[in-house]
Amino acid sequence: MGAEQTGLVIEIPGWEYLKEHGYTQVRGEAIVVEDWPVQFVPVSNALEEEAYLNAAVHDFDGEPVRVMLAEHLVAIMLKTGRLKDLVRAQMFMSQKAVDLDILLDIINRHGLEKQWADFQTKAL
Repeated sequence: MGAEQTGLVIEIPGWEYLKEHGYTQVRGEAIVVEDWPVQFVPVSNALEEEAYLNAAVHDFDGEPVRVMLAEHLVAIMLKTGRLKDLVRAQMFMSQKAVDLDILLDIINRHGLEKQWADFQTKAL
């Protein structure tokens, strides 16, 4: 049985650190850290690499953590195109959590114009 079926997190960078500090609760695709579900996203393409390299660095209990910008997250959601990702993208847009100029620049540089057009006709 795979991790997805059992709800277990098998291997992510920092998982041992999180477990040692008591963060063992898994909620959906996220690990709960201080009552916040945190999703760890591996880098697997140029868009995700750009998102990682441009992520804001925050301090968490003395450890630096990278948090992707909302614009990159929305672009990644558009690229994956799953319904749950498009719903999340719509939430970001409706809450005005995204700088549209930055998002459009990312969309254009990563060839996501069709996904953006489809999203606009369905969600906006």
